[in-house]
Amino acid sequence: EKRRLQKDGVLVAVTIDAMQALVYGWGQLADKEKVAHKRMEEVMRLAVHEALLDEAAMTDFVEFGPAQKRMRPLSQPKTSFFNAALLGLAKGAKNTPGLVHACDRIRGEMMKYEEDHRWFTTPNTRTFTHIIEAYASSKSRESAASALRLLGEMQKLQATQLLKYEQEFRTAYDFDRPNDNERRV
Repeated sequence: EKRRLQKDGVLVAVTIDAMQALVYGWGQLADKEKVAHKRMEEVMRLAVHEALLDEAAMTDFVEFGPAQKRMRPLSQPKTSFFNAALLGLAKGAKNTPGLVHACDRIRGEMMKYEEDHRWFTTPNTRTFTHIIEAYASSKSRESAASALRLLGEMQKLQATQLLKYEQEFRTAYDFDRPNDNERRV
């Protein structure tokens, strides 16, 4: 339907929230149905593909203070979208231990989308928690070592984010009063 309307010159974007609901739904079935993680992967690939197409089609700019800023499509994935998938994969790792590798891959993709497309997909504590849950559910021998490695990567990411914050706002991040900061880290 989207393609048909676009031929008529109508720009249509399926919101990432709708895609997230699909991923979450399949995630709830991930520990019962082996096909669920495959469907989640399909929806994730589709969401990224559609966001890239929508991003290319959007040529509108909006005034943003003294500068102009390109509008972001509503289909653009964000951290919560990928976290919904990671939640489902963590559930599925109980019966399909190999899903922990998909979790690590998704975390890497999130970081790449942030870097390459400036999407809001930086992994957060929930991201890392879901991946650690996947390792714990898989009951593999290297689970503890992998969880420890992930915690180290999480610390490095936070240090990088704090440095970016201090450079951008020319002030230290206030951990005691997080609501007083310009944005969350």
